[in-house]
Amino acid sequence: MCDRHRALLGADLWQLIQEVNCPLADVTSLTTLPSERFDRATFRLRFADGRVMKGRRFETADEAARFEELSRFLDPQHFPSSLGRHGRGMLVEWRDGVNSDEVRSPNGFHERCGEILGALHATSVPDPVRVSHGFPFSAWGRRLENNVDKLVGSGVLSQGEAELTVGLAKRQAPGRADTGLIHGDFCAENIVVGVDGRPWIVDNERLTVDAFSYDLARTWYRWPMSGIQWDAFLSGYRRNREAETFEGTLGFWALAVLSEAAAFRVVFATPGAHVPVDRLKQLVRVGSQVTPRASIGHS
Repeated sequence: MCDRHRALLGADLWQLIQEVNCPLADVTSLTTLPSERFDRATFRLRFADGRVMKGRRFETADEAARFEELSRFLDPQHFPSSLGRHGRGMLVEWRDGVNSDEVRSPNGFHERCGEILGALHATSVPDPVRVSHGFPFSAWGRRLENNVDKLVGSGVLSQGEAELTVGLAKRQAPGRADTGLIHGDFCAENIVVGVDGRPWIVDNERLTVDAFSYDLARTWYRWPMSGIQWDAFLSGYRRNREAETFEGTLGFWALAVLSEAAAFRVVFATPGAHVPVDRLKQLVRVGSQVTPRASIGHS
């Protein structure tokens, strides 16, 4: 069994597990977007003494180091702590709970989640960390165009659709964007509700320094909320940070997020690639300003 586990987990994560000094009893794969074209993975690790941890295998050691550095700014009341890193491997606290998209949300749940994301965005990050891990807003136009080019090259967008997408993005592009620590995938799928009703944000490997509006647009794409739920979410968010800039520029950020998600899924051949592709095409067809409550974000 040890040889099988070592082969499944990879050398770096296996080395960390050996340092726990307790036999590994069980390994459960948690990877939600399997692909033969990249090597990252997530596991639930149960040890013989009853302890449970989450094991992560990042694509590169640099990605793991970035996560390790940025995770120290997370609030331990809502984000599990890192327990150690070796190369591409990392151990993280395991938090028991029920996935929030599988149960009836507790009263005030969406507002509390918005408050958590707002607090994350309001976190002060030292300038050296910003420089080391930050993505400049000025490069977002080119980033969007690169993703659209990938979709054309993969045959899922025509040249005409690509030109419409880029043209619409240029017309709706904001002149500036506030940046700082962002989550990158803040959605119900990555939140569990503890026995005390507390939300725990359990998948945080996309932490980086980027535009706050991009992060909120990722939530818009990944978390289909009703209008009432969005109002509650943004009300909680505003307890720590204003959201007006995001609401006024969602048209651009929706195009950026959907083209990025579509390009990733198409290039890495993950399941469900048609979802962001279809929504991107729908958004371009509509061609109008988008709001968080617009139905196009909830298909």
